[in-house]
Amino acid sequence: MRGGDQYPGLIRKTEPKPLRIFLEDGSADTWNPAFGSWWLANQDMETALAYADYDLAHAWGTHGHDFSVMRAILPEVLLATKEPAEKIGLHQQPEPSL
Repeated sequence: MRGGDQYPGLIRKTEPKPLRIFLEDGSADTWNPAFGSWWLANQDMETALAYADYDLAHAWGTHGHDFSVMRAILPEVLLATKEPAEKIGLHQQPEPSL
């Protein structure tokens, strides 16, 4: 997505919204010359969201650009909309140190 690389910076500079966010990706996700590494972009996004103190959880793996992992963890992710992420065993990103 053109301009998507701008979002982490904007997130760091903007007051957080009342959102609960779950990210899922694999290290073999898409890479192309036009948009770069989706894997690294998602990690940048996670760092920005954690810095802005969003309610954030993630699941990282080694899979590619597919839905295999999401299908397997979807029930847990849906529970995360009702319970804090740490209560259901999903990883909660620690607050970054400055």
